[in-house]
Amino acid sequence: MQTVCLHTGMHGHCTAKTTRRKSSANEASDAISEWRLQAREMRSIEAAAIIAKRNTRKERSPVEELKEYVESKQYIVIKVGEEQYGIDITFIDNIIRMTRITRVPKVANYIKGVINLRGEVIPVLSLRLKMYLPPDEITQNSRILILRTEKQGMIGFIVDAVREVVTLDADQISKTSRGPDTEDSHFISGVGQYNGSLISILDLGAITE
Repeated sequence: MQTVCLHTGMHGHCTAKTTRRKSSANEASDAISEWRLQAREMRSIEAAAIIAKRNTRKERSPVEELKEYVESKQYIVIKVGEEQYGIDITFIDNIIRMTRITRVPKVANYIKGVINLRGEVIPVLSLRLKMYLPPDEITQNSRILILRTEKQGMIGFIVDAVREVVTLDADQISKTSRGPDTEDSHFISGVGQYNGSLISILDLGAITE
């Protein structure tokens, strides 16, 4: 509130006019109101963009919609003999260095024995012998992969080396097997392509049966 003297009368009296000035609080309130209005406008724009995006999705073909839900999978790449194979990483429970394996009598030749891991007795198989390849050549790179399967529980597999973990999309994997002439064809569910190299995807159901 501000009083302004317009003129002075004969007796020195001042004719006053009272004017109202915006306080800083009022200015701040106006600024907040303006900001809220802009925020509502921005939300409206964002909402419109979301709706437009959803409408665009609905116009896509069924094949494109299906591809959206196909998840990529990670595979751990192992070396067995001269070939590299991929195992779905969701089945991998552990990877350990070679350790003492207790022999078990009267079992198939590819069953090397059992190990004790965290108090659990786990059978260990030679992936080479299981796939009709020459016997294992144990080196400093040799590892035992501990797999957790639905039917057989925990099983260990001796492999020549563990190389890396790769991510493969469904369109990077061919369901065509490597052919009936290869010794490991029965154990392969598909062949993946990664950085110009081929990775044979192991069928865990076949190698654990």
